Amino acid sequence: MTQDLERKVRALHDAISHLHAAKHAEVLESIIHRPGWTTLREDELVQAHVESLHNQVSGLHKAFDVLITIADKIGTS
Repeated sequence: MTQDLERKVRALHDAISHLHAAKHAEVLESIIHRPGWTTLREDELVQAHVESLHNQVSGLHKAFDVLITIADKIGTS
C-alpha cells in the first residue's frame, strides 16, 4: 500500500471512529423531546435532514461493500 493510500485509509478510519464516538443521537433526542421546540416547518426540515443523513450512511455501507468486493477479486486474481 502506498504511503498516500495508507494515510487516506487511516484518515477515513479516524473520521468514522469520531462519528461513532460522538453522541449525536442523544443530543438530537434531547432536542426533539423538548416541549414546543420547533414549528411544523422546522420539524419537516429536521426530518428531511435526518433522512438525508440516513441515506448517506446507507450509501457509505454500500460503497464499502463494493470496495471490499473489488479488493477481494483483485487479491485473488
